[in-house]
Parts: sequence; C-alpha cells; structure tokens
Amino acid sequence: MRYLLTYIILGLLWIVLAFSPFWKRNITPKLRKLFFSKKLLHPLLKGGAGINILKSDDINYVKSLNSLIDNDESKEVVDKTKDNYNIKEKTFLDSLKDAKKGTSSTFLWIELICDWFEKLRNLF
Repeated sequence: MRYLLTYIILGLLWIVLAFSPFWKRNITPKLRKLFFSKKLLHPLLKGGAGINILKSDDINYVKSLNSLIDNDESKEVVDKTKDNYNIKEKTFLDSLKDAKKGTSSTFLWIELICDWFEKLRNLF
C-alpha cells in the first residue's frame, strides 16, 4: 500500500506516453523489433509449406463460409473454399470444447445476475 500512489502515477504516465506521437514514431518500432521479430516466432508460425495464419478478413470470410455450410449452399463452392482455407470438419472433441465454452460463459452470466440481485436485495 505504501507504493500504490507511485504505481498509479507511473501507470498514468505510461498511458499518456504510449499514445503520444513521439512514442508511436520512435519507441513502438523499436519495441516491435525487440519483442515481435520474425526470428522470435515459433517455427510453425513463421509460415511455409501448408501453414496458413488467418488475418481478421480471412477469419470473417471463414465465418461467412461456415454460415453458407449451415445453410446448405452449393457443395462445389463450399468444398473449393474449404480446400483454399484448409478448413476441417468439426470433430467430437471440437464440439465438446464448444459445449464447455458455452457452459462456462452461461454459468458466468448466471453468477453475475445472481450477484447483482443479491446486492440489490441487500440494499433494500
């Protein structure tokens, strides 16, 4: 607790500096070179034969493709796009992971709602 004010001031100073033009022009490129260079990447993430790292546009495209698959659109177009983007069918374990994610988020929301109602009840 003795250093709380110091940490808050340093944090605020860091935030102000991080969004300044000087920081973006001079410091950010050096930090990217130091921490995010290609040589520091895992060998499988560097790219190469058969490895596709999707960007946000590609991810949106794959999501729209999955909606086409769900709507039973033309089989040839779906198969061609699956081959282009290396999309595989969901296995039982993938479905299980999705169910676990859905269950945990549902329980999180239930807990938040119950906490809110308990706080409201305690207030009255």
